Amino acid sequence: MPAPIVVASDGSALAAPRSALMPLLRRHEAVISAAGLPTRLVVLPCTDDHRARMALRELPPRSVVFLPHVTPRRESIARHPSSRLAVLTGQEARAVALTAALMTGLRRRGRSPRNSRIVIVGGETIPLLPPLLLALDIDVVCFPPCPDADVSSYADVIVDMRVGVRRSPAADRGGPVVLAPAGDMRYLMTAVPGLLRAVGRFPGMRFTHEAFRACVHALVTATPPARLLPAPSPRLADHISDAVCGEILQRAIPHQRPSAPLR
Repeated sequence: MPAPIVVASDGSALAAPRSALMPLLRRHEAVISAAGLPTRLVVLPCTDDHRARMALRELPPRSVVFLPHVTPRRESIARHPSSRLAVLTGQEARAVALTAALMTGLRRRGRSPRNSRIVIVGGETIPLLPPLLLALDIDVVCFPPCPDADVSSYADVIVDMRVGVRRSPAADRGGPVVLAPAGDMRYLMTAVPGLLRAVGRFPGMRFTHEAFRACVHALVTATPPARLLPAPSPRLADHISDAVCGEILQRAIPHQRPSAPLR
């Protein structure tokens, strides 16, 4: 039987008032449910670590939890060594989608990942992104010392994590691809249903870098022309899930098999 799917958050990383949390979670639930995954919403206490820890412990064992809009401290609570939850954070989901969009942008420019110049502005807000890029042979990642510096003359792709950044006019004149994911729900939610479905088929499995890499490749192959990411859909969730399940099975111990068919 597939593991239960939970969307949980305390909104601790949101700049908006806490009253904005539930509408956001309902939007996330709608995207996940549209892929055929029954989902439970849980609002965690925002001021008390102990109460948040207890709320997570009350979830069914081996639940697969999507944990967006939380601080790194709350992420660490959810991933305590004693936890039996498989946790996918919002930052991980965003890093996977950003990496896929970046690779698609490079491919359309005819650029090899190894020979590309990548600039990340504000990379400290999404710490998984640089190691994920390195694992995919995108091994030139620059962090400019001055976030306001003009890096468009030597960058193939600019990932700008600052709020309020718009697409650079240089991109329309053959300049770099500019990815500005802050506040863009496409980067947060595109990969989530497929990742949850895949890991939910393997009770006790956790989200790994190998699963994230498989998801990146699945997103790149599913992206239509003139776009950097595919739109979320049940078909995309199946495509990602199949790719990630294949990666998990390659690395699994001989007796480990999914608890539900791949289709």
